[in-house]
Amino acid sequence: MLTNTLKKGDELISFGKIEEAMEEHKNAFQPAPEVEELKFWYAVTLANHGMIEEAIRTLEETVAKNKDLLELLKRLPKSELINENVATQILKRISL
Repeated sequence: MLTNTLKKGDELISFGKIEEAMEEHKNAFQPAPEVEELKFWYAVTLANHGMIEEAIRTLEETVAKNKDLLELLKRLPKSELINENVATQILKRISL
């Protein structure tokens, strides 16, 4: 179920249906709210599609529960999973 929801979200992104994709990704972590990594990747997806404010809100909550995810966010630009300028902007604004 979880994997299917994430795949559907990714597929919607590939078709340019960003709003629908974000809803699918958000639905993916509803059954498992304790899995902070799901929320983290949802936030990264938001950021990658220009939804910076929502990404920051989600990341603040997620990183507060799992500090390792902050380090991961710092490393993502090198792997090209997030734009470096976007990551820098988010890192400057996250209040911990």
